Amino acid sequence: MLFKEIIGHKEIKNRLIKSVNENRISHAQLFLGSEGAGSLQLAIAYSQYICCSNKIDNDSCGKCSSCIKYNKLAHPDLHFVFPVVTKKNYDMPNGDTRDLVSSDDYMFLFREAFMENHHLNLNQWFSFIEAENKQGIIGVDESSELIRKLNLMTYESDYKIAIIWMPEKMRVEAANHLLKVLEEPPHNTLFLLVAENSDQIINTILSRTQLVKIDKPTDEELIEAVMMKYNYTNQQAGYIVHLADRNQNEIQTLAHPDSDDDSTNELLKWWRMCYNVNKEMGNLLAWVDVQSKIGREKQKNFILYSMHIFRECLMLRYADKSAVRMNTLEMDSFNKFSMMINEANCYDFAKELNTAYMHIERNANPKILFLDLSFKLGRLLRKTG
Repeated sequence: MLFKEIIGHKEIKNRLIKSVNENRISHAQLFLGSEGAGSLQLAIAYSQYICCSNKIDNDSCGKCSSCIKYNKLAHPDLHFVFPVVTKKNYDMPNGDTRDLVSSDDYMFLFREAFMENHHLNLNQWFSFIEAENKQGIIGVDESSELIRKLNLMTYESDYKIAIIWMPEKMRVEAANHLLKVLEEPPHNTLFLLVAENSDQIINTILSRTQLVKIDKPTDEELIEAVMMKYNYTNQQAGYIVHLADRNQNEIQTLAHPDSDDDSTNELLKWWRMCYNVNKEMGNLLAWVDVQSKIGREKQKNFILYSMHIFRECLMLRYADKSAVRMNTLEMDSFNKFSMMINEANCYDFAKELNTAYMHIERNANPKILFLDLSFKLGRLLRKTG
């Protein structure tokens, strides 16, 4: 990946390039940015620039043997660690079956997922590998294997580079296992941790890394990019960027012509059943049964989307409409429901959704959880101010 392919971040790009050219590369860096900021892209472009054999002034050449391999995430001196789940007897593309237990085992799928979506988030990754109800983690065996590989000689480049994506999912034992090598790494070894939430990373890891704070690109940069890529007008592109809150992953979904509205329709159907529970009990029970089987990550995603729509309904009723982040379908679908969100129920509504999300993370029975939540939300929607 080339720096020029990444939207915005001019100052950070220049700083990273300068560190390489002046031979002042910090051996352990934390690329910290919210979802859709471009942190993983920057980490990969930085790694590619370090290993490029024919650097130009402000980017990799994109043509040398090293760059070609980096474009495929297949360079022998580039190592990835990311959250995975254990899968037994997985059907491989070549017809064989094997167990998938580590980042190395999943690397062929990670390449595919990243090539499809450079702004891949954790939920999308878990959905891509069909994690279902399993919680993806970075285990202690991953740390041991990474340390073993980094103690070997380099194959082609001067540097061995380890990109640890979403270290928030690293088990404490795995993180502790890395402490010594982070403090005293092998010669010409670089660790790049790519994270969204530093509060979920243990302090001993944070203290051993140099922070690279990555903000989202500006509205202007994103609007220009959306106009060029999707041939939208300035007004259309601005609406999409505003709606997505500058999250490039969300922008990609909203701007893509094949973007679907399943989540909106599903949420609208659920809230209607909750509100009319006496008439819709049979349909609600059938819906809960289906929802209980879609897998924990998708359930969490659905609750997160519910939280988003609840907030926007609240904004629609009580705030300036220019601050509302809904697309046209969402606005048309939930305009009436926004009138049911009021001072008498908004606190409890938010509390119930947050509690449900927490219980899903803690492996609550999804059928009981969604049925109970449906009854509670129905009572709140019928509660007038």
